Amino acid sequence: MEAEAVKKFLGFLALAFSLSCRTASYVAIGASDCTGVGAIPINKGYVYLLDDYLPGTGLNLGIPGATADRILAIEVPLAIAAKPGVITIWTGANDMVHGRTNEEFTKDVSSILTTLATTKAKVYIGNIPDLSKMTRFQKAPDKD
Repeated sequence: MEAEAVKKFLGFLALAFSLSCRTASYVAIGASDCTGVGAIPINKGYVYLLDDYLPGTGLNLGIPGATADRILAIEVPLAIAAKPGVITIWTGANDMVHGRTNEEFTKDVSSILTTLATTKAKVYIGNIPDLSKMTRFQKAPDKD
């Protein structure tokens, strides 16, 4: 139910954005890292810093908790509609937390990159460490 409400809300935002005929020079897609979670203060997250550095208008489409399949279904179409010159993506941790397989994750990231390659944007993707080496995932993996 919550995912459907988020999808409807983002659809509304996409419509409003497209009706305003605005484009963004920079678009961030991903999960909580886009919103600044983990940065102190929150506006020192990488998306905020890049948005301050890059010319033009930024659009942060990050959805906390998003997995690669959700990014593909919801955020990628919105990013393309904004016609940006630069797109950043950082994903993976939530896929692991939610028990998605490496094959599922790889397929979705491949689809994200293939789809974004149809734009004129420069696409930058962040990497994550091997989370399976972290104590949290070794001692208490999420069985879901």
